[in-house]
Amino acid sequence: MQFLARALNQRRLENLAVSYTTQPGREIYVHVIGESEQYHRWLEQARVSRSPLLSNPNVVLFRSNISQSNFTHVSIPLLMTGTQTLAAAQSRPTWLQYAKSRGCKTAWFSANEFEGQREYKLALDFEFDLHAVTRGMDREIYDDMLVPEIRRTLRQGPEKLCLVIHMGGSHTTYGLRYRPGQERYPVDSTVLSSMRHKNYQEAARAAYSNTLLKNLAFVEFVVAELEQHKDAHAFLVYAPDHGENIFDDGTGFMTHGRLKPSRHELRTPLLVWASAAFQRAHPGAWTRLAQNSAEPTTSSSIFPTLLSSMGIAAALNTAPSLFGEADSLRAVPRQFTVDGEKLLDFSQLPPVAE
Repeated sequence: MQFLARALNQRRLENLAVSYTTQPGREIYVHVIGESEQYHRWLEQARVSRSPLLSNPNVVLFRSNISQSNFTHVSIPLLMTGTQTLAAAQSRPTWLQYAKSRGCKTAWFSANEFEGQREYKLALDFEFDLHAVTRGMDREIYDDMLVPEIRRTLRQGPEKLCLVIHMGGSHTTYGLRYRPGQERYPVDSTVLSSMRHKNYQEAARAAYSNTLLKNLAFVEFVVAELEQHKDAHAFLVYAPDHGENIFDDGTGFMTHGRLKPSRHELRTPLLVWASAAFQRAHPGAWTRLAQNSAEPTTSSSIFPTLLSSMGIAAALNTAPSLFGEADSLRAVPRQFTVDGEKLLDFSQLPPVAE
């Protein structure tokens, strides 16, 4: 953490000289960062709830994505800068800085307490942090508390808007991540309070499933709000910072923070939505992105994809965009890091049942 603090306190590039193409009228670019969401369990709950995200013709779900790390304090800087190590992240601009140089107003809304966020907020036009509003209290902070601010910003906000939303998502403790009224699967709180209880695993899995349903509802809301702006050139990427292990790999482990992760802790949903106006403006690029949905991807592609969606060219990044050719995605080794520096191959981890 001390290295991370030093890295994130480095002065970043400002007033970037970028080559870009703007669209006339309203533009909205949204990056929703989920938290601790395992792909297979997320997909199961999306099907159980018949989530409109699975049937929306303007949504593309990537079916084989991995995060860049199983630690939030590593994955967020890498997501924001499109880099693979923290050493590289400390000197690279974030995608929001590129957006700001392009003329977008930038914002960060958060239900998640993460120290490194504060560095990224230095150059933002506006922010809304639930932990700052509640003076740092973690209890009874729910993602849907961001809803009024998101709705107001989308409806009354600037003509050119770039917004990061960092969810509380499914981070432990699971029982604190959803309201009692959002509970689909009954959970005995006394069982969930003791890992030694004989029914703890069952209770933890039920509580985790409840968080996933809440997460789906939140992303569905954001997409539905964006779809109200029918003439806007709008684009959204949703991906958790890492996955989760709910006693899934046979080791008796739960959560995600360990130096030898399983695939459960790295496999995450990756979902892209684009407005009809965006698709009309970029028909070829949108078709390629949709065709890439079955290709192996990593979250390192989110950075170039967001910049490409804004018409920004020549950013410093080696990862392929989701708008690119399938061969470019297949050619890049799928790697992750647990310590922020050493890269490990996902292919070396034991496979899991699909």
